[in-house]
Amino acid sequence: MTATRPNPYTLTQDLARECYERYRTDYEGLHHVTLATWSDLPREVQGRWSSALKPVAEKLCRVVRLEEDLEETRTQLNQLHDADDRASARLSKLEDAVYDARRVLPDMIALGSVPAPLVALLDKLATALDEAQTQSTERPVAA
Repeated sequence: MTATRPNPYTLTQDLARECYERYRTDYEGLHHVTLATWSDLPREVQGRWSSALKPVAEKLCRVVRLEEDLEETRTQLNQLHDADDRASARLSKLEDAVYDARRVLPDMIALGSVPAPLVALLDKLATALDEAQTQSTERPVAA
């Protein structure tokens, strides 16, 4: 979801119009006179309002971009957390299965019903799971 970046020129025009209209409303209320609406102002007067507010609009544009970037980063971070939670759940299930197998394995070996290659594979799986668990706990945490 990529948001449309604000156009600095349009933002400047919108900010100038909004500020003028607020000024006009307040001035008319205080002095009981009628001022021209934004659309009735000469282009040069609109240009002066826009020029005066251009630095504010540029900073506002940067703030809007940063806000959009922050929201996108939050979304990505939430997706990473969700993926990490799913991976942890899968790892936990595998660990439980290996634990259960290791628990019953000695009895099965004593009965002679477990082939040696299966014992070796279970040991290899347990070692791999231990290494995966160690690596997941050693991962650096993002600041």
